Amino acid sequence: MSQDTGAEPIQSLPKAAREQRIIDLTVAGDKEGLRLFSKRTGTELKAVRAKARKLGLTPRVVKGCRLAGTHPKLRNCLRCSDRFLSRGRHNRMCRSCARRT
Repeated sequence: MSQDTGAEPIQSLPKAAREQRIIDLTVAGDKEGLRLFSKRTGTELKAVRAKARKLGLTPRVVKGCRLAGTHPKLRNCLRCSDRFLSRGRHNRMCRSCARRT
């Protein structure tokens, strides 16, 4: 079930693309894909999972995305331009900016 079969070496991908791959593999529950990703990047699996948590992929978020069928993505907030984990096409402002409106 591994989705990490891109022909391009992972180290040559931009940071945003590597982070999106971590998000996609985590939400898909692809443990083998995460192991392959960590091997190809030369990092430990534990570090890849820590990066996923740092990006905002808590077990609750992952479960919600799976149940709703959404595909989370890192986006820039329309108001402050900070990067945040968007849970779908509808989500374009970070949590702190959305609270201020």
